[in-house]
Amino acid sequence: PPEKVERPRGKLAGPPELDEEAAALGERMETLCGEMAADMCLLTKSGVLFIAHGSLKWDEAVELAYMAHEGWVPPPDSNQSQMRFVRLESVSKDYILYSTTVAGEWVLSGAFGSNVPISQIRREINAMAEELAGILKVPEEAPAEESVAPETAAEPTKDVETEAPRPEAEPEAEEGLKPRVLEASTAKSEEPAPVPMASYSCAWAVRDMDALSIPEGMRHRLAAWLRELADERGWNLEFAEIHPTYVYVQIEAPASELPAEVAEVMKSYAVQRALEEFPDVGGDGSLWAEGYYLIMPPREITQQEMRRFIAYQRRAGAGAS
Repeated sequence: PPEKVERPRGKLAGPPELDEEAAALGERMETLCGEMAADMCLLTKSGVLFIAHGSLKWDEAVELAYMAHEGWVPPPDSNQSQMRFVRLESVSKDYILYSTTVAGEWVLSGAFGSNVPISQIRREINAMAEELAGILKVPEEAPAEESVAPETAAEPTKDVETEAPRPEAEPEAEEGLKPRVLEASTAKSEEPAPVPMASYSCAWAVRDMDALSIPEGMRHRLAAWLRELADERGWNLEFAEIHPTYVYVQIEAPASELPAEVAEVMKSYAVQRALEEFPDVGGDGSLWAEGYYLIMPPREITQQEMRRFIAYQRRAGAGAS
């Protein structure tokens, strides 16, 4: 819940003292961050900033960490990501702030300039998170040799007593009963396990928001297309808002399907149907701008976030990215 994250500005004059685990993460993180396009890389635990590397000051990193966790505190060991368009007033610069869970309560965030492609941002942060998660994984200890006592191995009669009744426990049982018991057991084991689902909010914009908009007639059809696609794929489309220059949906899909793939499938399917019914709109097949805005777990996207996302897409459409 948001109330667990307090604005840390003015409370931390510098990085907190790091334990052995955090120090190992920070050492590797410094190397990786130098190879990325991010202005700043942040590592937080339970919403508190522990490690920051990059070109910004510590106070500015603390402010970015607060923005990353405002209204978002992922549960421990969860698999969640979110992207926000933020402005750091102290440097008068807009950033794409991409965050993802690493392991336990650790969350990795990267602040990228608004000219960096979203696909590159996602790739770099996810690669770093995977490497940091490898550092946190504690190898399983080999079983101690003393766990099997010599005395146990020297007493085979105990094993005989345990297993002896198994084949001859019911010699007088009717043979006809055995197949029926086996059939019932087999039927129970074949029941399909419930499919784990993942929910998230997703938004994407038209290719050129200054020259292209979704006509009113197509907006009504677009919502129907997305519901049609969701039914075919076994997704649950909770709602779809179709605006003249962007689409905003909240969807639930199998956890085995990556959210990025689900977003691309929705965008591609919409273009397919648009070419059939509205060939004059995005007739060359490039109706949508590259990228999308994804939030896990799902929540309402604020107007401010949407304005920043649209501003980013407008700059990208003008050739800024």
